[in-house]
Amino acid sequence: MTFLYDCDAERGAEWAAIFAKRAPEMAFHYRADAIDPRSVKYLGVWNQPINLSAKSRSIEALRLRATGPRQANL
Repeated sequence: MTFLYDCDAERGAEWAAIFAKRAPEMAFHYRADAIDPRSVKYLGVWNQPINLSAKSRSIEALRLRATGPRQANL
């Protein structure tokens, strides 16, 4: 089970630390080019990607808009 958060490295590192602490059983990535897209079950994005394709059929949840770690109060 993989959560892919499409974001910049700074935000990605902050979210990675939160996931490591709060959901260590879930793989978390913020670089789509570093993983197999078929492994992604959850996708967090600022804007919906236009290239969701057959490779992304495993996605069960999509969208995290305008919330950063500081705003989420985690």
